[in-house]
Amino acid sequence: MSSSTFPHSETERAWVDLRQQAHYWQAVHGRAVEREQQWKVQAHSWEARARQQAQQWEKQTAHWVKLRQQAGQLQEQAVRVAVDQMAQVRDEEWAQSTLHKVQRKALESLQRHWQGATLFVDHPDIPMDNNEAERCLRTPVVGRKNYYGSGSV
Repeated sequence: MSSSTFPHSETERAWVDLRQQAHYWQAVHGRAVEREQQWKVQAHSWEARARQQAQQWEKQTAHWVKLRQQAGQLQEQAVRVAVDQMAQVRDEEWAQSTLHKVQRKALESLQRHWQGATLFVDHPDIPMDNNEAERCLRTPVVGRKNYYGSGSV
């Protein structure tokens, strides 16, 4: 064995250890760089998939909005047809000469209030009924009933 293969001094041993550590850390760094590149590729792939999914959701949402608008238009048309049919029946019944006086009075009232009763057809923001107002009045009425009208409420 030659004397050059074995380190003789502490300094030579330290240099050998240092070289071995340098090779080790170079390998670790190389693997880390490779992983970083793999992660970047994977991240780009995920971003592309996310963009594709977002575009698909936008298309689907636009489709659902369109369908909802079409359904709303169909519903509005159906309401208009039903209200027109009710007006036709009202007019046909009012034209009958054999109507009882109470029936005629009810149809005349319906005729007088028809524009207000069918206002919701032309203005969808106006509710068809007054359930919300009735619900607001319910609490005091129930309270008055529970307290036997004692003036507590």
